[in-house]
Amino acid sequence: MRRVVVNLLSNASEAMVGKGGDATKFAVSDPKIRVSTMASSRGVEIVVADNWPGMAPEVLEKILDPLFTTKTFGTGLGLPAVEKILHEHGGDRIVESTLGQGAKFTAWFPAQLAVNAA
Repeated sequence: MRRVVVNLLSNASEAMVGKGGDATKFAVSDPKIRVSTMASSRGVEIVVADNWPGMAPEVLEKILDPLFTTKTFGTGLGLPAVEKILHEHGGDRIVESTLGQGAKFTAWFPAQLAVNAA
């Protein structure tokens, strides 16, 4: 699950900063990432939400396609890897995004997995 969290955080941060460390080129003027966890009927949920400009529906349809990326760097394998890891552990994910309002990735896996891993 560590790889899931790292990939989701990397994806959010890379999308928000756009062209690198120069704040004048950030996709949003005040980039923020919110991470939360909770227990639910699905098991353990990890939510990574950001305030970047969000994704158009045609981009949202492709984000799990291997090698698809909207960035000028990277491989496009981060989100497909997240999905594969979650499915291998009996979990899944939901991606919500609206242009101009950011994106929210909710990943979950059975609570028993979390107990066994401790």
